[in-house]
Amino acid sequence: MNLNTHSQQMDKAIQFLVGELKALQVGRASAGLVENITVEASYGPMKVPQVAHVTIMDAQTIKIEPRDKNELKHVEKAIYDANA
Repeated sequence: MNLNTHSQQMDKAIQFLVGELKALQVGRASAGLVENITVEASYGPMKVPQVAHVTIMDAQTIKIEPRDKNELKHVEKAIYDANA
């Protein structure tokens, strides 16, 4: 293996770690808590930010507002199932 290959592998590892750290529940609201949750929307599986506006209201509150009101139950179920 050459140095370039090792560098690419380290970049991938760092990107993975950053994603995992975003999702940690540390008592502060973060969009990272819901950005990787998959919603079984009526038009196929999508991530929460693709079907809803995610807004941080304050340190303890995340507001998730589906773009299509018919998807509300799907978003709610996905978040509940993810135990987020």
